[in-house]
Amino acid sequence: MSNQNVLVTYSAPVSFLASESWRQMLAALQSQLPLRSIHWKSASRPNLKTVQELELTLVPLDSLRDEHTSQVPITLLEKPLLNLYVVTITTCTRQM
Repeated sequence: MSNQNVLVTYSAPVSFLASESWRQMLAALQSQLPLRSIHWKSASRPNLKTVQELELTLVPLDSLRDEHTSQVPITLLEKPLLNLYVVTITTCTRQM
């Protein structure tokens, strides 16, 4: 997978995406990239596989063009492999 990025989309409530909290969260995510030393073992094969480095491209879900949403991509990497949706919870305190 040299020189190819895995596409990862993200979405959240618009108010959160405009907040400082989102900017901090996005910076924290990006500081962990590229992912390194990813190990996995297939259920059908005994060998452990290792990816030394995997570059992710984070893009807003609503920015995808039609070619990324095609049901029959030319290559696997043309479609998002992961979709993140950030859920925020606000708490209300009631005073009695």
